[in-house]
Amino acid sequence: YQRRVRGFSSFSMSSLSLLALGLIIAMVAGDAPAAATLQDQVALIEQGTFDNNFFSELESDSLTELQQVGGCILDKVAAIEHERGMQDFPNDLKVDLAACCTKADSKTCIAELSPAYALINEAQVNGSSHELETKALKILKHAAKARLQGAQLSDKAQMMMGGAESQHDDP
Repeated sequence: YQRRVRGFSSFSMSSLSLLALGLIIAMVAGDAPAAATLQDQVALIEQGTFDNNFFSELESDSLTELQQVGGCILDKVAAIEHERGMQDFPNDLKVDLAACCTKADSKTCIAELSPAYALINEAQVNGSSHELETKALKILKHAAKARLQGAQLSDKAQMMMGGAESQHDDP
């Protein structure tokens, strides 16, 4: 006995289930593979090949564009510290970090954040480690702090920038 549901055979229902599963997997998979370098990834975003996922951790109409970039970088700090970004979604983290460099002072942003992007890339290829995360966080916190001068920051944002002073110290 084969049960029919409003004109769909069990084969059709199975096909629909597989299609739904495929769509869910595609949504979870995230972004297409990011470029090997931050400069190339920023260029791909600016060309429209990738979506610009610019997102600032800070919500305020009074922020300058440079401060918004600092908030974007701070969001990547949160992704690494609280969401295991370098372990669980390094590719999406690279795409999102590149989006931070599509606004104010793009050249300087790319120069400052390229080492962090390379560390995320290394984590993606070889697996993340506490050492890689610590190095990336130092770079990102230092860059965020420099861009957030004069901004009214929440206690949470100030805490996330903690440890930014010693970016250039060797581990």
